[in-house]
Amino acid sequence: MTARFDDLSLVCHPGTAAGTQPERSAPLTSIMVSGSLQADGTLTLEYRLHGNPQRVRMPAQARAAAATAARCDELWRHTCLELFARAAESPRYLEFNFAPDGAWAAYSFDGYRSGQRKLDASHCRIDTRHEAERDLLVVASIKVPAMAASAAVTTWQLGVAAVIEASSGQHSYWALCHPRPEADFHDPAGFSHALKLPAP
Repeated sequence: MTARFDDLSLVCHPGTAAGTQPERSAPLTSIMVSGSLQADGTLTLEYRLHGNPQRVRMPAQARAAAATAARCDELWRHTCLELFARAAESPRYLEFNFAPDGAWAAYSFDGYRSGQRKLDASHCRIDTRHEAERDLLVVASIKVPAMAASAAVTTWQLGVAAVIEASSGQHSYWALCHPRPEADFHDPAGFSHALKLPAP
């Protein structure tokens, strides 16, 4: 049993630097995301960053090497690909952060930005590669027991997002939608994609 979503398009927040730059000088012009969730809770996400990826500052250039390929906090300070998920209508939600250099994080929240704690997750693998001149592909896979098939959850509401740090140090914020004037990936109104699970 596998649930999939394909080619979700992220939108750059209009108030960030990249949202106001002409296309030819912006680090990225689009981000497309596909993914799947298996019955055992294995979550796989594919982020395709299109534009001028050589103008994207990679985390390894900004963070100590000891953090690479490890679980660590505050990944959002640099280029970071994210996913938020909650069982439909529940105030509780999950947050996943994936850095192109292999660092990752997973958290659970009891409500909007409250009750944060580390989420039980394992076997995280992140592969990053350039495809052609204008595409950077980041594929992340992680096993999440809390997302394993259950009769109690038939739909996950997803908020897919990304923080992109340009080589200049400026940040842009991408998401399926931006319900607030400021970028806020935790807003449940931004969890706008419904991933319906196949019946067991």
